[in-house]
Amino acid sequence: MHTEPSKIVMDEAAVLRAIARMARELVERNAGAEGLILVGIHRRGVELADLLAEEIERSEGEQLPRGTLDITLYRDDLSVIGPRPVIGSSDIPADIDGRNVVPIQPDFVGRHFEVTPAEDVAVLVPQQDGQLAVELRKMDQR
Repeated sequence: MHTEPSKIVMDEAAVLRAIARMARELVERNAGAEGLILVGIHRRGVELADLLAEEIERSEGEQLPRGTLDITLYRDDLSVIGPRPVIGSSDIPADIDGRNVVPIQPDFVGRHFEVTPAEDVAVLVPQQDGQLAVELRKMDQR
């Protein structure tokens, strides 16, 4: 059976452009960077939150508090992960009262793609995958 290889649909430059646009949208929706906290969901969401924070810091000159959240036990694909999932730590900044906390999750998007039920969109980050890109994969290529 011949399986079509995965296909890069956003290279590093395209991902960085999407990050820049998303950062501008976050700042605009918040009426500035003041009071924002970015929380990335382990694993790749943490790296994406870092990229967003760096972009906001460059454009707004304000350093954002960042946090991490592990949702391993609450994932809809937990059965695929295996019988003994590795649970990471969560680290939320202590002073979040009155702040706008933004978890980085799949419903805040950089770009929309049409995919079939047999396809999956994978975000690749250098720390986990050795490159920054978005890839369209056949489901059996995980």
